Amino acid sequence: NDNFDYKDISYNKIMPNSCITFIDSTFEKINLSSKNTECPNTFQFINSQGSIKDIKINKAKYDAFDADFSNLKIENIEVDYAGQECVGVKTGNYEIINANLNNCSDKAISSGELSNLIINKINITNSHFGLAAKDSSKIIANNVTISNSNLCLFAYRGKYEYQSSLIVTKKDKYYCDNQTSFVQKGSLWKSLSADNKIN
Repeated sequence: NDNFDYKDISYNKIMPNSCITFIDSTFEKINLSSKNTECPNTFQFINSQGSIKDIKINKAKYDAFDADFSNLKIENIEVDYAGQECVGVKTGNYEIINANLNNCSDKAISSGELSNLIINKINITNSHFGLAAKDSSKIIANNVTISNSNLCLFAYRGKYEYQSSLIVTKKDKYYCDNQTSFVQKGSLWKSLSADNKIN
């Protein structure tokens, strides 16, 4: 909205820059959908908490889903094409029950800056990066399928003020068709055996 002044609602230097932004919000089992968006983020959550039943995003010109300083549970998310990241989370606690992410031009999943992300089941296709953990963040993924993507796993530190990152998967429930990964020195990818419980 050209008549709206965003200057007074920044949060920790994060400015709302999405088609729809939730700030300091609490919600339960909401549904979100979009098509052919051109905003920097299609949906953005800042300092919010709650549950999302279903998210469907089709053709986002830039980032599809972004969350900062939030605590969110997502039952289902489907993204078909994002010009940049499909899902990006920072500084908070996040849980995704089921995700289908296709045609992510950058990262399908990006977890950064002290975020904790738990994924029950995820399918990633035709993306540049699959799972990416950076800057003191952690991804725990129980059931993972990644195909036709350039780099399936990426764990690293990108900013000096943060530390290394961690990705945890299970050997019998992890599939990457090209078996690619990059784990920067200091970061870690734990691939647990079938009898190890992920938590």
